[in-house]
Amino acid sequence: FLHAPNVNITEVPLVIGGHASVGYRHMCRFFSGSMFNYPLLAKYTWFWRLDSDSFILSKIEKDPFVRMRNGRMVYGYMGVGREDEYLTTGLWNATKDYMKKNRLGDTTKGLKRYLSEGKDGLEKGEWDRSYFYTNFEIGFLPFFRGEKYQ
Repeated sequence: FLHAPNVNITEVPLVIGGHASVGYRHMCRFFSGSMFNYPLLAKYTWFWRLDSDSFILSKIEKDPFVRMRNGRMVYGYMGVGREDEYLTTGLWNATKDYMKKNRLGDTTKGLKRYLSEGKDGLEKGEWDRSYFYTNFEIGFLPFFRGEKYQ
């Protein structure tokens, strides 16, 4: 992966918090962005990603893709956690700047549940550092390939 042009790679720490190595951060970047446009996935509408340490503990009675489609869902995940503050320094400000620059607004109901109260929406609300556990996820690829997500 290339670093963003505004990033001085000599200032990028090799490891953050004892576990987030550069390789791990590149993996996260791949699975949250460029994976959706990976050529081998081009013919697919849905993806189901499981890490090597994920397990399916019982028989799957219903097709999860049919359930997602019928429920008009675009993303399924295992759970939500809360990230340590030192691992997310600057992320919320960069997200707000990006959303403002790209006119994404604060109309997404799903995002609002992870914001603390703010009088002026995204401008004053603060992210509570929630994140999706992504070692077991299902998604609708057209959504993730779309302009607003990309």
